[in-house]
Amino acid sequence: MTDLIEHIRSGGKVQTRDGRPVKVLSTEGAALFPIVGYVDGQVRPEVWQPNGGWEPWEGPRDLIPAPKKHVGWVNVYASSLPNAGPFILRTTLRSRADADRVACDNRIACIRVEFTEGQFDE
Repeated sequence: MTDLIEHIRSGGKVQTRDGRPVKVLSTEGAALFPIVGYVDGQVRPEVWQPNGGWEPWEGPRDLIPAPKKHVGWVNVYASSLPNAGPFILRTTLRSRADADRVACDNRIACIRVEFTEGQFDE
């Protein structure tokens, strides 16, 4: 089996190369196209090759692993350091409770941070 089929079978999400979510119905379809699923918004299922290919060449309808999303909490403190800027952000934690547990008395905020791997904001 390919890494993509193993990824799907282990609960990993997939999307098309052009970013549309896909709900996989099966990884046990016909030998050449074992992956069967619905592309977001379509009413009939599509099929893909074991490597996620839809055509013999790379294209926008190919399946790829969906980027992982992460959520964390950051404690924020006012800074008095000369070149540090007005705020200091401390370690990202998995839950608000964890952030509260390790917070110092001079914390001025606790911020929920959500991002997708590969996301780089301007």
